[in-house]
Amino acid sequence: MRLAALFSGGKDSTYAIYRARQSGHRVSCLLTVHPASPDSPLLHHPGTSYTYLQAQSMDIPLLDTEAGSVTDRVENAALDSLIKEAIRKYQITGLVHGGLRSRYQRRRFEEICRMNDIESVSPLWQPGESYLQDIIRDRFRFAIISVSAGGLDQTWLGRVMDSDDTRRLDYLAHKYGLAADFEGGEAETFVVDCPLFAYPIMLCGRPHWDGYRGRFEIVEAAMTGRC
Repeated sequence: MRLAALFSGGKDSTYAIYRARQSGHRVSCLLTVHPASPDSPLLHHPGTSYTYLQAQSMDIPLLDTEAGSVTDRVENAALDSLIKEAIRKYQITGLVHGGLRSRYQRRRFEEICRMNDIESVSPLWQPGESYLQDIIRDRFRFAIISVSAGGLDQTWLGRVMDSDDTRRLDYLAHKYGLAADFEGGEAETFVVDCPLFAYPIMLCGRPHWDGYRGRFEIVEAAMTGRC
């Protein structure tokens, strides 16, 4: 199937592309909607300004647009316009997304796909407990660019995850009741390298921490490994 991929630059949307390709699908383009606020319940916010670098590294065309607000109507209209453009330019027949367990997100994506007569593809739906370990085993490297949950402090900001970090997250998940795969919005990520990339991406930035939540502000990103 010829697919467009809803793409935020985070671990889930990137891994969904990887899994879709493993299943024999062709990902013809990436679709990024830049949300108006980090409060969007549908769209990933931090890091979307740099998805063009990831698209270049994957050699996949990127279509992007901005949503003027976080209302359902505005975000739906923004995504609908990108899907229509992808159908016109690349003759896509489906949309792949990285939803894990949010029925709200899955319903929204399925509805907009139905409106455009294309398939909704969700290769990561209901992952097992080893999900993060699976991603790292498949040579995905991703940085934490925001945290907003008890147990996750400023030391996580900008960290590129490894297998030791996943074990630490499992401990924190049991202690604080957070989702170790961040499906509840506990943290946001940005993929800096994976088997889909022709070259890694180096992030330069600074952490901001208010005592409870924080973000890693990306001030520069480069494909050459230095910035």
